Amino acid sequence: MKYACGDIETTGLNKEKCQVLEIGFVLRDTDNMQESIEDSPAFHCYVCHEEYKGEPYALALNARILEQLAKHEAKSTPNAPVYTEREAVEALKEFFIENGYKPSANSKRIHFVAAGKNFGTFDYQFLRRMDGWEENFNVSSRMLDPAMLWIEPQDKRVPGLKPCLTRAGIEKEITHHALEDVYDTIFALEEGLKKLWK
Repeated sequence: MKYACGDIETTGLNKEKCQVLEIGFVLRDTDNMQESIEDSPAFHCYVCHEEYKGEPYALALNARILEQLAKHEAKSTPNAPVYTEREAVEALKEFFIENGYKPSANSKRIHFVAAGKNFGTFDYQFLRRMDGWEENFNVSSRMLDPAMLWIEPQDKRVPGLKPCLTRAGIEKEITHHALEDVYDTIFALEEGLKKLWK
């Protein structure tokens, strides 16, 4: 099964007031899980806005992104492309097409199965509000989250990415860098699937 694992960084938690600052996606296939995650097709960009609106803690957490956006405004070179919302959506669609996804004949939208830590409840709620998203993408209502593979009977709540990684055999801090968090999510997800399918 093909899936696209995604992660975003935002200026806060309120999808109606806050903005997407960074997007990362990696394309995978469960029939090919032996392929190195880092060798899979990857998309990464920053998203600029005329004015930044958000919550102080999130802006502080994402200071490195704001530095990259400032480089772009100063005509310096950020470490990933910088797009407006619409440009980011169009570039992401082009990335899917270049990697074998075909727009549907009637709607011209790319349909994909999404994966991510809290993708359905958080990331997708922001992405679908981006300029051009709904006309270019159709995300399956069935989304993959590694937490369902690593939940344990004693858990009081659904485990976050760090406990999932620990249970998958890797101890590391979560970076809150979109693409690196995608790689971590894929590792936790696919290690969980391997355990399930043994």
